Amino acid sequence: MGYARDTLEKRRNVELELEAIRRQMDKFAQIGECKSSMPKVEKVPGGEEYVFAPRGTNNAEGAAIQHRDGYEEALRKHAAKHEALMLEAERVIGMAEDATDRTILRDYYCLGMTLRRIAGLIHFDHTAVWRRWNAVLDDLDAKLQRNATDCN
Repeated sequence: MGYARDTLEKRRNVELELEAIRRQMDKFAQIGECKSSMPKVEKVPGGEEYVFAPRGTNNAEGAAIQHRDGYEEALRKHAAKHEALMLEAERVIGMAEDATDRTILRDYYCLGMTLRRIAGLIHFDHTAVWRRWNAVLDDLDAKLQRNATDCN
């Protein structure tokens, strides 16, 4: 596997991991838990005053907020950990000469789309998208191999 394919495949794996965290966050929000990390204002039982809901485990809604905050923190940390890889993948994609090829690469590797879905979005045949995808990756690998050889 060449440098371009290897870098972009790692980028796709990072995106799939980030998407898994996002799906967990959405699943958590859909089962009726708190959708916001902002504390909720509650009325004090038997009184006329209001206070912020505690964020401890004794309060179900507070625990839900902490759980959601944990997912958000995991998402931020995972993205920060792989920021250099994401930037390198963008650099590699930017080396593609054709805008359609860059779109195919970005949609596949950075957005996690399938080639069949990309084909539908850009109104191309699936086979044509697959051929372009392979051809641009071969071209990028060859370019990057030449650059590495020229530097040595």
